[in-house]
Amino acid sequence: MFFLYLTSIYNFKNFNYLKNYDYLRLRKNNSTENTVQDVILLLENSFLVCVLISSDIFAIYLIIIILLKPRDLIIYSNNCCSGSGSYR
Repeated sequence: MFFLYLTSIYNFKNFNYLKNYDYLRLRKNNSTENTVQDVILLLENSFLVCVLISSDIFAIYLIIIILLKPRDLIIYSNNCCSGSGSYR
């Protein structure tokens, strides 16, 4: 099972081109990396779809974070190697 840690650093891709939130200011050393907590704070008052890609020793994970309405967060995670997925 794959867990998201609020303090771990992951790579996020923003697919909402109409509202291009600037993640670059959140990280000084590497402008493409954000913690889950950073992104959730940005999502708090807006509709946004993000894709998180993280890798470990065993697999590469694709996680889609969708905020349908304020404070309604759905996270879909998929193990790209095995094809299994789960909702959180």
